[in-house]
Amino acid sequence: QDLQGRLEIAESNLASYLRTREQFQLEIAQNNVPWKVIAPATVNPTPVEPNLRRGLLQGLMLGLLSGVAAVALSLGALTLIRAAMPYEVSYFSPHAFHIEGRTLLFIFVSAMSAGTVLGLLPAVRILRKHIGYAALVGKGSDQTRGRRRVHDGLVAAQVALSMMLLVGAGLLVRSFVTLTTEDPGFDHEAVAMADVSLSPARYPTAADRAAFLSQLEQRLEARPGVLGVTISNGTGFSFGFALQAEGDEPLRNQPTLLPHTSVAEDYFDVLGVELVAGRAFGPEDAGTDAVIIDRDMARLFWGGQNSIGRRFRFDEGQTWYTVIGVVGELRLMGRDQRDGPSQILFLASDDAAGSFAQVAVRAAGDPRAVLPVIREVMLELDPRQSIWKLRTAADALAEEEAKPRFLVLLSTVLAALSVILAAVGLFGVLTYSVTRRERELGVRMALGADRRRLRASVVREGVTITAAGVLLGLAGVLLGARALAPLLYELEPTDPATLAAAAAAFLGIAAAASFLPAQRATHVNPVEVLRSE
Repeated sequence: QDLQGRLEIAESNLASYLRTREQFQLEIAQNNVPWKVIAPATVNPTPVEPNLRRGLLQGLMLGLLSGVAAVALSLGALTLIRAAMPYEVSYFSPHAFHIEGRTLLFIFVSAMSAGTVLGLLPAVRILRKHIGYAALVGKGSDQTRGRRRVHDGLVAAQVALSMMLLVGAGLLVRSFVTLTTEDPGFDHEAVAMADVSLSPARYPTAADRAAFLSQLEQRLEARPGVLGVTISNGTGFSFGFALQAEGDEPLRNQPTLLPHTSVAEDYFDVLGVELVAGRAFGPEDAGTDAVIIDRDMARLFWGGQNSIGRRFRFDEGQTWYTVIGVVGELRLMGRDQRDGPSQILFLASDDAAGSFAQVAVRAAGDPRAVLPVIREVMLELDPRQSIWKLRTAADALAEEEAKPRFLVLLSTVLAALSVILAAVGLFGVLTYSVTRRERELGVRMALGADRRRLRASVVREGVTITAAGVLLGLAGVLLGARALAPLLYELEPTDPATLAAAAAAFLGIAAAASFLPAQRATHVNPVEVLRSE
C-alpha cells in the first residue's frame, strides 16, 4: 500500500509537470520561438559593470564595518575580562592589562581584510561568469563539487578548532573540580583567620610583640563562640636549597618551593590538623631542633618507611632537624602545591616573635560570626593597629584558587563562543546546500522519494562534516597535550572521558544544527520546482 501511494503521488506530480510543459510549448510556438534550443543572444544579459561596481562597494563597506565591529568587541571583551579578573591575578601580573594600539590595528586590519574578501566574492563571480548565462543554465549549476568541498572543509576546520577549545575547557573544568575537592589537611570550614603586621614603632622588640599577641589570644579565648585560638608566623616559603636526609646524598629532584611556618603547641588542636605518626610539639621541644613534617615530605625523603626520629637539613653545614611527628598532606598555601613538599612546621618561640603574625580562631558555629569579634578585640588592645587581612580559612583557600578559577572561566567562555560559531557555520552551509539542491530534491520528491530519507540525508551530511572536524580536533589535542599538561591537576590531557564527552557534544550540536535545513528540504514543493524549470 505504501508503494502504491508513493506511485500515485509520483504520477500526479508527473502529470502536472507534463501539463505545464505542454503549456510552455504552446506559448513558445505562438511566438515562433524554438523551445528546444534557445540561443544566448535571445537573452537580455544584465550589464556587468554596474553589478561589479556594486559588488566592490559592498565588499569594501562590509570590510570596514567588520573592522570597526571587531575593535568594538575587543574593547568590550577587555572591559568584561577586567571586571571578572580577580585581584590575585591582576596584582601579580607583570604587565598592564590593556590593549596596545598596534594590537587594535592588527585586529582592525585582519577583520577588515576578511570582511572585504568575503564581500568581494560576488564581484569575482560576475567577472568569471556572465550573469545571463547563469540564469539560463539553472539554479544549481554553480554548486560544483569543488566549491562544496571548500565549504565543507572550512566548516570542518572550524569544528576542529572549536573541538580543541572545548576539550581544553572540559579538561580545565574537571581539573579545577578535582582541585577544589582536595582535603587541605585542616578543618578550614570552622576557622577564621586574621593576618596582622605589628607596628615596629610601637612594638620594636620581640618581647613587646610576644606580649601583645599573648594578650590578643587570651581576650579572644574569653569571648563566647570561640573554642580556641592559636598564633603562627604565617606561611612562608624558601627556595634555592639542597635538601638532604641524614645518611643519603642530597635529593636529585629538589622542590621548587619549600613552604614552612612556626606554630604554637596548640596549633594542631585549633586547626584540626591530624597527626598520622609521632607526636605534637610540647614544652620540652622549646629551643631544640625538633620539627614536624607532612606526609609528602616524609615520602620525598624516606619513601614509605618510618620517618620518626630521622634527621635532615636544608643545606650543607646547616642544622640537622629531627622529625618528631608527621601530619597528613597539609596545604596551607592552597590546595595546589605540586612544586614541592607541602609543609615544614617549627615550634614558635617568644624570643623570635616577628612583626607578622597569623591569628587562627576556631569557632563553635559559623566562622564568619567571629570576624567582627576579632576586629573588636584588636581595637580594644590597640586602636591604631590595623588588620591586614580578615577572612575565614575557606575564603583564604578560595583566594589561592582565584587564578585557576579565572582561567577556567575564560577558557569556558571562549570554548562556548567557538562552539556557537561552529554550529552557525554548519547551519549556514547546510542551508545553502539545500537551497542549491531544490531542483534535485523537487525531482526526487516528484518521483515519490521518502521525505524521511531526504531529511536523514541532510542530517547525515552535517554529521559527516562535523565528524571529520572532530577527528581533526582530537588529533590537535593529542599534538598539544604536552603544552596543556602543566595547567591540569591530577588529570591527563588525553583523558578518554573528556574527549568522548566533547566529541558526543559536538555530534549532538551538529544534529541539532542540521535539523532546520533538513526540515526545509522536505518542504520543497515539487510542482513549483518543476514549473520553474
